[in-house]
Amino acid sequence: MDGAKRWSATLVAILGVWAASATVTADGAAGHTAGADRLDFAPIVSTVLTTPTPVKGTDGRFHIVYEVVLTNNTPVTFSVESFEVRDARTRGVLANLSGPALAANMGPLAGPAANDPNDPSNLNPGAGLVDQAATPDAATTMASSQTSVVWLDLKVRSARPRSLEHFIVVSSRPPSGQQSSFSGLIGRVQTGGAPVVIGPPVGRGIWVADEGCCTNPTHHRRALPGFNGELLAVNRFAIDWVLVDSRHRAWIGDPTQLSSYLSYRQPLIAAASGRVVGTHDGVANNPPQGVLAGSPPINDFAGNWVSIRIAPRRYLLYAHMVPGSVRVRKGQEVRRGQVIGLLGNSGNTSTPHLHFQVSDRPGFAPVDSLPFVFSRFAFLGQITDEFSDETLAERPTGDLAFAPAPPPRLRRQEMPLDRNVLRFR
Repeated sequence: MDGAKRWSATLVAILGVWAASATVTADGAAGHTAGADRLDFAPIVSTVLTTPTPVKGTDGRFHIVYEVVLTNNTPVTFSVESFEVRDARTRGVLANLSGPALAANMGPLAGPAANDPNDPSNLNPGAGLVDQAATPDAATTMASSQTSVVWLDLKVRSARPRSLEHFIVVSSRPPSGQQSSFSGLIGRVQTGGAPVVIGPPVGRGIWVADEGCCTNPTHHRRALPGFNGELLAVNRFAIDWVLVDSRHRAWIGDPTQLSSYLSYRQPLIAAASGRVVGTHDGVANNPPQGVLAGSPPINDFAGNWVSIRIAPRRYLLYAHMVPGSVRVRKGQEVRRGQVIGLLGNSGNTSTPHLHFQVSDRPGFAPVDSLPFVFSRFAFLGQITDEFSDETLAERPTGDLAFAPAPPPRLRRQEMPLDRNVLRFR
């Protein structure tokens, strides 16, 4: 018997075991539930790409942000009906995704078919997932051997779970015969410790934390490229810092000129003391524009950048700096608050901003993006307009709609969330 026929026969036997130990629903479908503490077949297998670490956001909740990669290891098409995360100790449910909520946070690994086939980076695979919420089948159906991703942002108030369990409910879509279903445990993951505490990466002024964590399907949150054969969420917690004035304008005058952007040539600050472990310079600034016509070479993707080691497996990345402005060298010790360069528009960027993140390795890739909190900052409010570096120059004005915080107050050891507005002190 060849391999395909052997697996088909095995699957039939497995489905038979499921059906034999299951109840039959009112519509005649057979169901099977896998126990948490027993050996069992599972048609869907899972992998977690990071150690989820709870981090306190400006909403007062602790966010546990990570991805679960699912693979259909059978020759049968399955529909994922629900995905649930529980506290392994208390069995309390932390998230239960189904219907439109699941469709908005799940999709094929490479993203919707409409993604640019000429861009192999997969740095923006999730941009279309939010559009799939109206048609859940497009996001939650897994063909044979298909790999999909569930993007998770668990929000907890105080007690942070040490271990998480993942449960799934799927139903098969065989070409003929009785429909079978499976529900059960498909994985566990331990959570990590505390996020690193750092100071400001930029100077004085009013700053917008654009494309930040955690739920919004930004190109940072939903990027899942492969580097050197490794699948990585390289920008999971990255922030694009944009300076605005008291009227919340990001640019004034001609948006095609770099000098019109308040962020341009702002000093970049070492957020913690450490050692410079890498720099890259000599990449020209891009003129302000919409979506770039093409991606830069991979070595120039982050433009001009600096990487600083601040603790074991903790590195700061500053990207898109002005060419020739890098003021530090590899091996140099820097102190917190030291100016290391100027904010620019080099690399894969359309308008000036600082791409900043904390990673487990030096450079911009291959890395795992890690959570961080700032020692203190004044939380001023929220930009209610959705924007990115790719759309900022195409707006009719540089004004960004702003909703003030009630009232603004000093925050300590928190992580800014997407489009929060703040002032460092």
